[in-house]
Amino acid sequence: DIQDNKVEEQIRRRLPMMLFSKVVIFAEGRTEENALHRFFERRFGYPPEYLDVSFIRVEGSKNYKPFLKMAREFNLDWFIFSDGEKDTIETVTTQLNSVFSDEKSFNWNEVMSRVFFIPNHMNYEHFIVAECYDSVYESLLDFFGEDTFRKMLMNQKNEDLKEKLAGMMNNFKGKPGATITVVDAICDNNTVPPLIIKLLDKIEGRIGHEDFRKSEKDC
Repeated sequence: DIQDNKVEEQIRRRLPMMLFSKVVIFAEGRTEENALHRFFERRFGYPPEYLDVSFIRVEGSKNYKPFLKMAREFNLDWFIFSDGEKDTIETVTTQLNSVFSDEKSFNWNEVMSRVFFIPNHMNYEHFIVAECYDSVYESLLDFFGEDTFRKMLMNQKNEDLKEKLAGMMNNFKGKPGATITVVDAICDNNTVPPLIIKLLDKIEGRIGHEDFRKSEKDC
């Protein structure tokens, strides 16, 4: 199976990074991975690897289980940033229960405190457009140029402009530059969604202020 091979390759490629990380954040796909990586850089001023933090895509909402099993086996500190559609929530929670429910110290509330589901049953693209519409629109207009941007919008079948923008962003898997441009605009405009701020706050609590002082000293 092609998808299984992609997951196995991703685990094999990322395992060394996971093992040497203080915190690992799992996300569904490439867009979320790139976006969260950039949000981290803009928040802390350093690439996540510099502070022993890893953002790892699992290649689809059905593929968290092998990554979570690895996190459990090696006692890694982990979080999940997930799309919030109803079926995705069910899929993710089923995998969490499968991996952790047999632990003697199993605490469902503690497990779920590590999971950040996007609200209102949205995926990442719809979430970012809903929360940061102006930043998304203006940054993509600048990134692609007016002619290309208009053509890309016209190619989206939905009549609603926000739906068109979300549809455009859903095609950014091979365009990390566009994803990063959107994140930079959001940060420049101080409109980072509260859910992402909450995740970054949690990460900061795990890596500690001592690491920031050490990083500043090394610069």
